[in-house]
Amino acid sequence: MASYEEQQELLQRLMEEVPTDEEVQTEYDDQSDAGEVDFVEVREDDSDTEQDISNGEAEDRSLNELCFIGKDKATKWMKQVPTKTIRTQKGEQKGDARSTNITEIHALWGFLFYAGVLKANRLNLEELWNSDGSGVEMFRLTMAI
Repeated sequence: MASYEEQQELLQRLMEEVPTDEEVQTEYDDQSDAGEVDFVEVREDDSDTEQDISNGEAEDRSLNELCFIGKDKATKWMKQVPTKTIRTQKGEQKGDARSTNITEIHALWGFLFYAGVLKANRLNLEELWNSDGSGVEMFRLTMAI
C-alpha cells in the first residue's frame, strides 16, 4: 500500500492537471464567429399546432423534478429522504384474544414442557391433537382446539 506522502503527491499531480475556470472559459470561446450576425425571427402569432400544457402534464413535470423514474418507467424514487420525526396518534388496539388468567398460562406452560419431554418439538398444533393414535392423548383430553 502506498505511503501517505506518495498519496499526497499523486493527489497534488491530479489537482494540477485539472484546468481552472479561466482556462476552461478560454477554450470554449469561439472567436471565428465574432463578425457574423445571427438571424433572429420574431413570431407574434400562435399557430394551431402549439398547445398549452395541461395541469396533468405540469404536475408530471414537477413530480419528475422531485423524484427519479425507474427503468420500468413506473417506479418513482424520491430524491429527498422523508422525515423520520413524524408523530402519529396512538390508535385503539382491538385485539381478538380474550383475556386470560394465571391458571390458563400455567396450563400452557405445562403443555409446552410436556411436548418437550415427549420430543414433539417438530409437530404442529394439529398433529399434537390428532385422534388417530399419532397425537398426544393428554392434549385431546385436557383442551380442545
